[in-house]
Amino acid sequence: MSEPLTATEANTARRRGLTVIAAAVAIAAIGWGGWHWANGRHVETTDNAYVAGNVVQITPQIGGTVVSIGADDTDYVKAGQLLVKLDPADARVALEQAEAQLAQTVREVRTLYANNATLKAQVSLRNADLARAQADAARMQ
Repeated sequence: MSEPLTATEANTARRRGLTVIAAAVAIAAIGWGGWHWANGRHVETTDNAYVAGNVVQITPQIGGTVVSIGADDTDYVKAGQLLVKLDPADARVALEQAEAQLAQTVREVRTLYANNATLKAQVSLRNADLARAQADAARMQ
């Protein structure tokens, strides 16, 4: 069998093992440092950062059913570019309702003008009746 190691040989073997471990750690550190210098230094990470950007939230002026979308999330768009196309049926119905309301209002205004002319004629008739009654009263005295 093998002979037991002396204290000096044990220390030498121990040093050799520690040297191998230290060399492996040093090689790993150099490797990580090289990778970080080549790749990792361009990456920034954080848990709570505020980033300035050119993202704008879009809200509609009118509601409606969307027929087509002209841009996806994070797409660059130009001023005046069509972003969303709405179904024209809702707008057409609203236009027809507004036209019907306008026609109703025009009829009501015409009726009021006709009533105004009738009332003016009645006032003229009453004034004539008053003048005749005053003339009759003056003749009777």
